[in-house]
Amino acid sequence: MNKILIFYASYGGGHLNAAKSIYECITTNYPKYDVEMIDCMKYVNKTIEKITTAAYREAAKKMPILYASNMSLGIAILNKAIKLVASTLRDFDIEIVETHHHFKKDSPSGTALKLAKSCAEARNLDLDKVRISGRNGNIGARSKDEIGVMALRGGDVAGIHNVGFYGEGEYLEFIHTATSRVTFAQGAIKAALWLKNQPSGLYSIEDSLNIG
Repeated sequence: MNKILIFYASYGGGHLNAAKSIYECITTNYPKYDVEMIDCMKYVNKTIEKITTAAYREAAKKMPILYASNMSLGIAILNKAIKLVASTLRDFDIEIVETHHHFKKDSPSGTALKLAKSCAEARNLDLDKVRISGRNGNIGARSKDEIGVMALRGGDVAGIHNVGFYGEGEYLEFIHTATSRVTFAQGAIKAALWLKNQPSGLYSIEDSLNIG
């Protein structure tokens, strides 16, 4: 078995998205290869990670910089919306389900975890303490604060994220579907066109949509 290692750094969403694109291209077209993505930042001194992040902030003093973990405009809107719902409908249970192609190895997706973190923060909760990513057997009733984050894998699905808020007698579901990874490139281009007219500073994808 031939093995391919893809090294990337997680201090910018663009790095991860680029690595994922390469990963999907290889696994789809050359299934005989065993491909693994490796985040270099997990193996370096935390001081270096802090320096890298600080470098972004320092550079933002002299030029406009946009920092985002996901360049999808739809995900940005979804993330904004679920914060409001999570903080307002506090008695509603939160369940997140993401679906991706069968080549995807990590689970849950980074986007699903980001959405879950936004919901948790909206309720002043620590996601690491309330996240549930699997249920099996006689485990008892669902706890009030837990946030379910589940993953499905199959076919060539580019990405589906469903965020549900379930109450007594009613529920809300928000669904984002990416039909192509071109979605992220289009989002990046739109954000760049907005960014070029901004003064120096550190911006988010939400800022480019005026929903920050």
